Formats: sequence, structure tokens, C-alpha cells
Amino acid sequence: MHDNDFEEFIRQEIAANRTLGSLMARIFEEENPDEARELLRQLASKWDDDDSTGSAEAFRFYRGMRDALDEEPFRWGSMVEPVANVKQRRMACLTQYRRHRQLFGLEIKLAHKVQRSAMAVESDWSGAEQYVRDAALMAKASAMLLLAEWLFRLNLPGALDVCDAAAFELFHSAYFAEA
Repeated sequence: MHDNDFEEFIRQEIAANRTLGSLMARIFEEENPDEARELLRQLASKWDDDDSTGSAEAFRFYRGMRDALDEEPFRWGSMVEPVANVKQRRMACLTQYRRHRQLFGLEIKLAHKVQRSAMAVESDWSGAEQYVRDAALMAKASAMLLLAEWLFRLNLPGALDVCDAAAFELFHSAYFAEA
């Protein structure tokens, strides 16, 4: 993905999140939120009801993170090629990892916002406690993804394992959470 495409995707994601946030604010703050609820229902109807689409995108970004953290090309290190080339390749892998981590995080956040929006539209807040627990788990897992980046940067073992554990937590809380 080129930098311009990546930046455009981020801009679109931010615009979508602002629109969703604006609709949610109208629902909660206005005296007559029915119009905002209807707009939110129309927005939701444009999305496919198939949950696998969002999780498939998140899974694709997760695979990109795994590919970037692959230590196999660096196994023999400076015995095969100069140290400068190894460092350049490692930095390129880190750049790829960061991009995929950001996109993965956006997909997970979007799925989490959809859960919150569904609770708001249905006026059923029985899952709010689980939603807050999942938000805390998601914060911890996001920190673990940053830790994986630093482990890879410092050439320490375990980056891929930490990434896998964090992604499992994020997938579980965003897509497979008990309602």
C-alpha cells in the first residue's frame, strides 16, 4: 500500500468515525433523537450484515503484521549480507508492521464502535459492563502490539508470540465477545 493510499484510508476512517460520533452525540444529547436514530439505521443498512467482512479485513492486516515480524530472513544476520543491509531490511519490516498494526487497530476499533452503536440503537445497555471490560482488554492488547514492535526492533525473541497473543485478545473482544 502506497503512502498516499494509506493516508487517504486513514482520512476516510477518521471521517467515518466522526460521522458515527456525531450521530451518537445527536442521539444522546437532543430532545428528539429519532431522526438521528433513523440516520444511524440507514448508515448501518449500507454495511453488509455479514460480520466476516470486517473480521476478514482485520485478519488480512493481522497476516501483514505476522509477515513483517518474520525472523526467518534475519536468521543468519551479518554472515550472509552486510550489517547495513540487515538494518535497512529490518527497518522496512518495522514500517510495514506499523502500517498493518494501525490498520488492524482501526478495524478493531470500528468493530467495537459498531457494538456500542448497536446497544444505543436498541437501547439495550445490558452489555455495557462487558463492553467496558473489552475496552480495557483492547488497551492492554494494543500495548502488547507496541511491545512486539520493540522486541523486533531490538532483535529480541518473542515478537511474533506477543503479536499473536495480542491479536487473539483483540479478535476475541471485537468479534467474539459474549453479549
